[in-house]
Amino acid sequence: MTAVVAQELTWKELPAIPDQEGFAGMYAGVSHSALLAAGGANFPDKKPWEGGIKAWYDTVFVLEKPDGEWRAA
Repeated sequence: MTAVVAQELTWKELPAIPDQEGFAGMYAGVSHSALLAAGGANFPDKKPWEGGIKAWYDTVFVLEKPDGEWRAA
């Protein structure tokens, strides 16, 4: 018989990515202990229901420490 032990996870809010609108549909991953967040889209001028045009981004943001600052790669 095998026992299954649940691992307790602790969640912590990270600093916000430095963009006023934020990004939908980003890719995220970890490399060399740094969190990477890349790409995505938003509506920078007007909301979509106001006729805004979607803008796509290829920026890669890096967060090297949980209490650090995001920087563009």
